Amino acid sequence: MSKKDELHNSPQECPYGLYAEQLSGTAFTAPRETNKRSWLYRIRPSVQHSPFSKYPSNTTIDWNANHPNPNQGLNTICGAGDPKTRHGMAVHVYCCNMSMKDKAMYNSDGDFLIGKL
Repeated sequence: MSKKDELHNSPQECPYGLYAEQLSGTAFTAPRETNKRSWLYRIRPSVQHSPFSKYPSNTTIDWNANHPNPNQGLNTICGAGDPKTRHGMAVHVYCCNMSMKDKAMYNSDGDFLIGKL
């Protein structure tokens, strides 16, 4: 790599014979200072990779395994952050399979966005 390439963000020749590719996670209309992007260094350019092929899998997810009472139907899938610092998020699945007659649900931990799958 030449001294000239070390001074630029997009080198023409990458070290170790790798290919540089930029991955952008921001819309092209976003202001430059808010762009979120990462540089990837690959052995081969992404255009040379083989096309996607389905991987055979015998794993199944049995969504019918949960037969909950509506107040007990909240199952945590994953989360990030720390509850102690009150920064983070969690993803839940809520199974509704019967009427909540004479029952109520209360959540004081955070905000819920409930959608239909």
